[in-house]
Amino acid sequence: MGYYIRARNAYNKSLESLLEKNEEYLSVTEIIDRMSAAYADMEKEFIDEETKEKHAIQAQNKRDQSDFNSVIKKGKTKRKSIIKKKHLSRMYRRIVERTHPDKLEQLDLSEAEKIDREYIFKDVVPAYKKLDIPAFFECANEIQISPQSVGHYDFFSKALKVEVQILEEKIAILKNTIAWTFYECEGDPECERKVVERTVKSIYK
Repeated sequence: MGYYIRARNAYNKSLESLLEKNEEYLSVTEIIDRMSAAYADMEKEFIDEETKEKHAIQAQNKRDQSDFNSVIKKGKTKRKSIIKKKHLSRMYRRIVERTHPDKLEQLDLSEAEKIDREYIFKDVVPAYKKLDIPAFFECANEIQISPQSVGHYDFFSKALKVEVQILEEKIAILKNTIAWTFYECEGDPECERKVVERTVKSIYK
């Protein structure tokens, strides 16, 4: 019993850390997206289309190394997830049993609860297919499905720690981009213009 409690507590702690770190990651990516658009708008003041086309290949190569768009798409990190679909399959089936629209009529739920579970079902399917680990475990947590039922407390406790580290690395990468530098100007027009001017010179000159 002592081992079981320790394993469960370790898993709960790892899950809490994952969900908190994912909230931070989503917040940072939202800021990056917003600042990307703001940067692009201001960049038009510093560079014309003809020059952009002339230096397109050079600019793309530099963006591939550090630009916000390529960072978001690639999201390269040193650590790799150790969680595979096979590890999630039984948990996934249990979530579906409690959230699939065809199953809800068999459960003693209010209409509001049924609607909530339908949303969870819509979220968990793509999360499982794409191996979006934070989204998958957020769904599992909402429906109170834990590794206890599939005998993987210890494995997931360790695996979710790796997922937290992956998110930390992604956040660090994103915070080293042009868009984040633009964001750190905190709306100061002079600071923003200097960031754009400096970036345009490094890419197009």
